Amino acid sequence: MYRNVGNGQFEDLSTQTGIASITAEHESFGVVTGDLDNDGYRDLIVTGNIGNPVLLLRNQGDGTFSLIPNALPSDNIWTTSATLGDINKDGYLDIYISAYVYTSEIIRDEFDEIVGFAHDCSANLLFVNNGDFTFTESGAVYGLSDEGCALAVTFTDFDNDRDVDLLLANDFGEWVVPSALYQNQSPSNWFSDVGAAYQMDVQMYGMGIAVGDYDHDNDLDYYQTNIGRNLLSRNDGTVFEDVTSMANVENDSLNGLNTTSWGCFFFDSNNDSWLDLFVANGQLPMAPFLANVPNDPNKLFLNNGDGSFDDISDASGLSVTERSHGTVYADFDKDGRLDIMVSNNGHESGVTRVYYHRNISENSNNWVSFSLEGTQSNRDAIGTRLTAWIDGLPLLSEVDGGSSHASHSSTKIHLGLGNATLIDSVSVDFLSGISQKYYNLPVNQNHNIVEDVATGMPELGSDILVSYSGQSILIQSKMEGKAKIELIDLSGRLIWTLETFLSLGANAFPVPNLLVSMFVLRLQMAEFTFTKQLVLFE
Repeated sequence: MYRNVGNGQFEDLSTQTGIASITAEHESFGVVTGDLDNDGYRDLIVTGNIGNPVLLLRNQGDGTFSLIPNALPSDNIWTTSATLGDINKDGYLDIYISAYVYTSEIIRDEFDEIVGFAHDCSANLLFVNNGDFTFTESGAVYGLSDEGCALAVTFTDFDNDRDVDLLLANDFGEWVVPSALYQNQSPSNWFSDVGAAYQMDVQMYGMGIAVGDYDHDNDLDYYQTNIGRNLLSRNDGTVFEDVTSMANVENDSLNGLNTTSWGCFFFDSNNDSWLDLFVANGQLPMAPFLANVPNDPNKLFLNNGDGSFDDISDASGLSVTERSHGTVYADFDKDGRLDIMVSNNGHESGVTRVYYHRNISENSNNWVSFSLEGTQSNRDAIGTRLTAWIDGLPLLSEVDGGSSHASHSSTKIHLGLGNATLIDSVSVDFLSGISQKYYNLPVNQNHNIVEDVATGMPELGSDILVSYSGQSILIQSKMEGKAKIELIDLSGRLIWTLETFLSLGANAFPVPNLLVSMFVLRLQMAEFTFTKQLVLFE
């Protein structure tokens, strides 16, 4: 555990925080962090090699962490990456964890040469947050107990319907289970496997995932790393198109040998408003038919703004060859330029295990950042989508709950703006359904945005009319079906909820004495969410 002391240095607080003693005997693999109980302090989830269960470390709020024993049961499972997201929109972060090889088997030809793999992998785990710092494993219930050998996972809204879906990068995809894309069927507690329909059931050695709208068409695109050719999937709405070669980001080979790519992310390295791409490369011993590069340099691909990228790895100073795996970005020194950290396995003794690449690029481009906080949504606002418009160009970002490879980048949204000196508008869409808009925001600074339950919710449509008598909620509806009704006070606290059937015409639902005269009603039916601010009338 390193604390950023603000002068380009980090202070080792592993002992003081309790991290050192908690993880002393744990063969850790990956980490994500999020405020699981909405108390304002971010907790830690640490995955581990087989025989090392997933650790849940609760932030005590005093600079220390405590282990919650057996909170996330995962004995005898090799867990790799994790991601956080509120799959049921109850305001609490749920945890999805990828599981790796359980028993291994190698396929050989008649010459005893390795030609493939027949591994068995454990089922992935979904821990639904009960709201009291306990969790219920629900992978099978939600249709998410995928048994591919996943090395990277991320909750992400690929279909723009304001709920979190799930993307898996599965290793040994040609031999075991292909990578998968699961679509959230909210409000049903189910995810559908739509990988084949969207051409995302790719057969590769999936290692890492990057998420971002690299082409500014207001939907999210995805990059997955591999042994050999990586994959850039452009979101075209109804299908994902393989545009890897057109974009010049294959990163497939060097000197006739396969490259081996792991962590990756989209980020704007030069603040020109176009997302660039960083890829961490690092050799592992492979079968001869997968022979790979021993000293495999990391890559930085610069977005040209026309669908293509240029490889500027050498010029950028990022083409190190220390067998890198996990990687993240953040503006560590708060100078408006995104920096990079990389974890390394190293190819020789004495190698530096962590590289901190400070961004010292010089240009006059402007930038802006946003720190988002949920009140009705989860406190970290993970899963929130923010779209800024500059000169008619949309800049879409999503608050990340964990992606790359076994890693979790900053949840602060950072946007490069190029020459723009003012942001035309910003729309912040929280998972609760609250949408907040801002206009003419200044640049080159951070903006703190808190979810505003009182004013941020859209009004009900004309098909629903709602009033409150002090004893009952009265709903006049032109729709019918299962419905969930929630009443929320102006501080964002849920004060009453009811699951019911809404009939055509007049509906009356008795409510207890609420002791307040003004609140917000939220009504969920099928894929629709309606909200309205209500005032008591006599």
